[in-house]
Amino acid sequence: MKSKAIVINRHLKKEELVQIARLKNETPVFVLDSRFDLPFNVLEVELESYKKKELNYSVLSRLLALGDKKIKGKRVAGYFDFGSGNAWYYHKFRIYFYIRNLLYELEKLEKVRENFDQVFFYCDGRFRELSGEIPGVDFIHDSIQSDPINFKVLFNYMLFFVFRSLTGFFHSSKGVEKILVEAEKRSPVLDLQSLEPAKGNYLSDYLLEKSGEQLAVFSEIGVPKFKGAGRFPLHSSFFSGRRKRAQKFYIEHLLFRGFLSSEVRKKAKEKQKEIEGSYNKLITLSDDLFDKLVFMHYKKLHATTCFFIWKNLAFVQFFEKRKIKALLASDENSPAIKTILDAARYCKVPTVGLQHGAIHDLHPAYLYTAEDKEQKVMADFTLVWGDYWKDFLVQKGNFPPESVQVVGQVRTDIIPRLKNEKRSIARVPSGKKIVVFASQPQRDPELRRRAAFDVFASVSALNNAFLVVKLHPNEFHDVDYYKKIAEEAQCKNYTIDRSTDLYLLISQCSLLITCFSTVGTETVYFKKPLIILDHLAQDIQGYKKEGVAFQATSQQELKQTIEGVLAGNLLIKEELQKKFIEKYACKIDGKVSERILTFLDEII
Repeated sequence: MKSKAIVINRHLKKEELVQIARLKNETPVFVLDSRFDLPFNVLEVELESYKKKELNYSVLSRLLALGDKKIKGKRVAGYFDFGSGNAWYYHKFRIYFYIRNLLYELEKLEKVRENFDQVFFYCDGRFRELSGEIPGVDFIHDSIQSDPINFKVLFNYMLFFVFRSLTGFFHSSKGVEKILVEAEKRSPVLDLQSLEPAKGNYLSDYLLEKSGEQLAVFSEIGVPKFKGAGRFPLHSSFFSGRRKRAQKFYIEHLLFRGFLSSEVRKKAKEKQKEIEGSYNKLITLSDDLFDKLVFMHYKKLHATTCFFIWKNLAFVQFFEKRKIKALLASDENSPAIKTILDAARYCKVPTVGLQHGAIHDLHPAYLYTAEDKEQKVMADFTLVWGDYWKDFLVQKGNFPPESVQVVGQVRTDIIPRLKNEKRSIARVPSGKKIVVFASQPQRDPELRRRAAFDVFASVSALNNAFLVVKLHPNEFHDVDYYKKIAEEAQCKNYTIDRSTDLYLLISQCSLLITCFSTVGTETVYFKKPLIILDHLAQDIQGYKKEGVAFQATSQQELKQTIEGVLAGNLLIKEELQKKFIEKYACKIDGKVSERILTFLDEII
């Protein structure tokens, strides 16, 4: 008789729960994710830390190599080329995390399958394409249910889009030579002169303040999801004609002009159809499951790809009619920005990327192959914070050496003003030592939750400490998520912060904890104690290696390290912090913005 097992990896319907409850005494029941609360005992399957680490690196390596792989004599990335851009690179970051997390689950499934002849796998839609691909596994999918349309979000976005599209006709680009492309983010930023907080973009505010009218701005607002829960609040800044003293152009207006152009619409339709044919061809020709999963997911993202192609062609139309001399962008490898830079480069406009965060061995957006380098898929120039980042991009990212320039980090221009600043932080009790946890929207939900729980649990019993959870901008709607974890950890001496400027918070804290965020680097700039909570012991950013951080791989280690730092028994050597700053940040002299503006003048 065949041995059988049940594996659960999704929420179950009532009838499924009843059926499994009847079988559980004779058939073992396993669950791959602790989030699923079941009314009977199950065996949870966990993936060892070392295995996750192996998968992290192997998936990225295979994905990079896949772009260069020849199928029917043609490079895979070439199937996604549409002349003025290449869709292969638009989704590389997203594809990596999707495939990696999928393989986490498949690895857990394999741990069960190897011990049983037949496995009944209750799974979600991510596994739909795998039916019949894994021997001995019967895939039981959930029914496809579409989230309801969120009419409030849809209505707000339509108002926003129509207003920006129409008023854009009154914004003249005459005389504009240099443009900064930025996502119009709203987070607390200290004013460079008054040190008072205001809503702005920490990646570009100080640069725009120093540039005056030298730069114009392409303002990018991401398209929200129109289904399910979500928000799209309308802010007055979205409709202003200027950022600081810089003239602002609405990207929605340029997209609208592209829609009005029959030439753009016709060409976009042709290219979209070609790319769609490429998915089907590559899936049919693939005999490797990994490759097939990648191509299948690209196919799922086709609607987004169509938007990017249309956007790219709309900007080609813009750059062909204007004499723009340089295009600067932070987050230049994200698809929303890269589509614009591709259009500019196609029209012979020099493109410049501005480092916006830490770069590491597992950062898909900054890792390219030698063939990618030959195809010139990166920005023409990349401005980085320090020599370390330049060496990394050249040696590991395959960036041309002459294209990477060291200028420093724009946000550090405020540090000389903050050095002697003393301010109280809202909601922090007087006399308490501030411990900051810089959270991150990690792509691994288990590690994200584990990190938060360990921090709350470690600080909960410390009478002399108060925890400030500094939410990542992409987590501003996740307050309840962290409150629930804090409650489970029985932590009461904390607050969740969405409003204090990060640098002000670092300048006033006694200790900062993060997993692998850029905030760790910025903590060293202030010569403050840093702990990296690193459950997989990867030291992705090299903080431990450089001697500027303590590493904790468990809750117990974290608690002991926090206590040691706050008691003054664990110290970071100041000379190592100084060397780190020289290596990673060039100079913290308040003049990074001036160096960037000088560089732009030199290339035009």
